[in-house]
This record gives sequence, structure tokens and C-alpha cells, in this order.
Amino acid sequence: MTEVIPLINEWMRFVVLMHSGAPSKTDHHDILLEITKGENDEDIALDKLESLGQDLTRMKIYVDPQEMIRRRYLTYEGPMRDNRGFVKRVDEGRYRIREDNSLEFEGSLLKGSYHFEGEEDLVMIK
Repeated sequence: MTEVIPLINEWMRFVVLMHSGAPSKTDHHDILLEITKGENDEDIALDKLESLGQDLTRMKIYVDPQEMIRRRYLTYEGPMRDNRGFVKRVDEGRYRIREDNSLEFEGSLLKGSYHFEGEEDLVMIK
């Protein structure tokens, strides 16, 4: 698979999904980030962040090369395949990667700037 590198300061879409009922995890938010622009719902076009519990001020980068996330999940709500629970969209908006590698979100729930703490943690800048 070809690595896609998002553009600096380019506004892209994001969605926050409440993920509940997964047998191996507590309820949490999945934050899906569009990383390529396009219209084809089958395009592999999203990266994933996962909240630590239900708190949106601290997230962990979730990278699984086996999990290819398609653009259609920006609008999907419902049961997950393989009995992995249920997702409900609770927020959406736009985000960008700034020149200092922080992320800026503009949504109803997820808004403001976040910076990386270490290699995997993304923390809200207060």
C-alpha cells in the first residue's frame, strides 16, 4: 500500500464516532481523519485516532496496517462487522495539520488545537 502524507494547512474532513459494545474494549470515541480528498466512498482515505475512554482531550494514534479505512465511514452509523460493536456519529467537521505538526479541529465537540506528546499521544493544547 502506498503511504499517503496529508498536506500541511489543508483543511480535511473528520468524524467522531462513539464506539460501544465491542467485546474487547470499553466504550470510546473513534476519530477518523480524511487524508486524501475525493468522492469515491471505496477509496482508502482515512486515518484513525482513538480517545482514551470518553474524554476527547486526550487521544492515541491508532495505526493498524491491516485495517484499511474507507471514505464511506465518514458518514456511516450502525453495527460493525465481526461483532465489534456499534458506532454512532457524534461530531464532524474539518481539521488541518499545522506547520508545527499540531492538529487543529473545527467541530462541535472536537475543537481546538492538539499537539503530540511522544510518538502516539495527542493532547489538547489548553
